[in-house]
Parts: sequence; structure tokens; C-alpha cells
Amino acid sequence: MVKPLLLLAVVASTGSGQPRQAPSDFAVRIEFGCAGVDVLDSVKGTYEREMSRELRQVAKIAMNDELKDRWFHLVSEARFFDISSERLAGVAICEPSTRYTLTVSGDGRQHTVRWEDCSLEPTTAEHKRIQTLVSEMLAPVKAMPSVARLRPPDLICL
Repeated sequence: MVKPLLLLAVVASTGSGQPRQAPSDFAVRIEFGCAGVDVLDSVKGTYEREMSRELRQVAKIAMNDELKDRWFHLVSEARFFDISSERLAGVAICEPSTRYTLTVSGDGRQHTVRWEDCSLEPTTAEHKRIQTLVSEMLAPVKAMPSVARLRPPDLICL
């Protein structure tokens, strides 16, 4: 009698808890920009920068299990798969604005969210969650020497 109850408790706690590791097919693609476009692609292991007046630059990024697991937990904490796949609205239409597309896949499913940011404070909980998620995901990648060596993006959005 005790063994079946103990087994049930272990199964219930494992099923309801958050997995500790990212699934093997976990991947992230972040595309963002104003005048040019930066693309982080964890499947390719690259960070690309395409600018309006220069050739595309490509940096290899080191995707270790620690970073992959960190991103997986950030996605889960942000409840990314609950955010509408419709374009998130900002405060108002503004120019210039940075366009974002974030695609996350894992466990056989994929979800994409698109939005624009005018460098104003997000007005909805979803917008704030997604902006925080992207900032936290990009920070360690931008700090990688290969990415830090890229020429800076265009300063003027056209």
C-alpha cells in the first residue's frame, strides 16, 4: 500500500514540475533590427548582422548546455508559449521602431511572436515579459568575443 502511494507521489511531482533540462530539440531564433537586421540562430550556432550599407557579418556562437538550459528556463518563466502569436501592439505607432521576431521550438512544437519596440516602456504584461525575455537571452550572446567583434549596427533607422 505504501509503495503505490509513494510511486504516485513521485510521478505526480515529476509531471507537475518544470523539467530541469532543455529538450534535445530546443532552439531559439531571434531576428531584430531597425535599419539593419541582427539574427541569433541557435540551430546554426550563429549571430548575423546585416547592415544597410555594409556586407553581412557572421559570428559563430558557443551554444553550451548551460546556456541552452538557462534559455529554456527563461522561456518557461516568461510563459512564452502562452503569448499570442498575433503581433503584439506597442503604445502607439512610432518611428523609428525596432522590429522583433522570436521563434522558440522544443518538444516537437514551435511558437513565434512578432512585435515592435519604440524604446518606450511596455504597456502590457505580455509585452514586458517578451522584452525581458529577449534582453536576458541576448545579453550573454552579445558579450561573447565573436559577437562583440562585429561592427556596430547602423545608428540611424531609415
